[in-house]
Amino acid sequence: MSDSRLVPNIRFKKFEIQWSKYKFADMLDKNNGIRRGPFGSSLRKDSFVKKGDYVVYEQQNAIYNMYKTRYNINKSKFEELKKFELQPGDFIMSGAGTIGKISEVPEGITPGIFNQALIRFKINKKTTSRTFFLTFMRSYTMQRKLTEKNPGSAISNLVSMKEVKNFSIVIPDKQEQQKIGNFFAKLDKLLDLQQQKIDNLELLKKTLLQKLFPKHDSKVPELRFKGCNGEWEDCLVGNLLEVVPNKKYIAEASKKGLNPVIQQGEKPILGFSNKAPYKEYKKVVLFGDHTLSLYKPESPFLIATDGIKILYVKDWNGYFLFAFLQKYKPDSEGYRRHFSILKSKKAKFTVIDKEQQKIGNLLSKVDQLIELENKKLQNFQQLKKCLLQNMFVE
Repeated sequence: MSDSRLVPNIRFKKFEIQWSKYKFADMLDKNNGIRRGPFGSSLRKDSFVKKGDYVVYEQQNAIYNMYKTRYNINKSKFEELKKFELQPGDFIMSGAGTIGKISEVPEGITPGIFNQALIRFKINKKTTSRTFFLTFMRSYTMQRKLTEKNPGSAISNLVSMKEVKNFSIVIPDKQEQQKIGNFFAKLDKLLDLQQQKIDNLELLKKTLLQKLFPKHDSKVPELRFKGCNGEWEDCLVGNLLEVVPNKKYIAEASKKGLNPVIQQGEKPILGFSNKAPYKEYKKVVLFGDHTLSLYKPESPFLIATDGIKILYVKDWNGYFLFAFLQKYKPDSEGYRRHFSILKSKKAKFTVIDKEQQKIGNLLSKVDQLIELENKKLQNFQQLKKCLLQNMFVE
């Protein structure tokens, strides 16, 4: 709140009256507003059938906002547990482990029930906007209420349903609810469209890797640049790769420094250091021995651990090497060292410098586009997080 009055920090124009205090139960249907899934003993594995007209909805449906299911039940079990039936317009929320992820049940779902890891809500449609309810449940205020009784990383259970119903909340009238709910619905649509852009670029990259490199039974790729002819060479990856001794480039990361310190994983830059870096960055690719991560450095760098291999191939374009390793990277075998597996992989490569350069540059441009769109997505997500913190009253 901006002051002692019951108003949010950020608000749409023309709305001036204070928000009102209620119990959370006031937002819900009076007769069947909130229900937790059946006890585990009511829905055991031996209740499931291979084929059936009814399904069981689980926590993953709320977490990922999708309604594919894994388990079926027969009509008899469905009728026995009918009070746990899930219907379009209901809301389901994850209630164990990953707490508070909520989804609105869409039209056209397969008839079924929800299990013990879910909480189902039915709203009072006269007083509560469905889009506002969805956003309100995702707000900082409600997420904190749902988990504050279970602090720390070992959260495994939601607070009791009695406590949830008695939560003290502050909400606006339905007109302002609809304005807020519609705004966040549009923002969510924008986030979905941004994610689709990234997914399409990832698919493009995957397709290019398939078509710019020969298939296992071919000597030439399906797509080829003009002027590039001749068969590609067969090889074992390990017979090509050179490994730079890396011990003197291992450094501790800090918040400040001239050179990035690279780690394994999805977030490669751990921090920075002023230690003397590896300078021949243009020709090398970094391979995470445990995680299978690949990183193409764009400046002199240091590494966080000896599990990062600094790889190059003599006279090869660095971006082509990056594409080559993406193409022939082995599947993960858990947290083990994968470099020996990579070296044993059979592969094909072109000896034409021009072809290497064109393939490397094209895929590098796609990677740059993916990175750019991911940054946009992160900015949208940060904006939404900020708005969820400031457009509601604690």
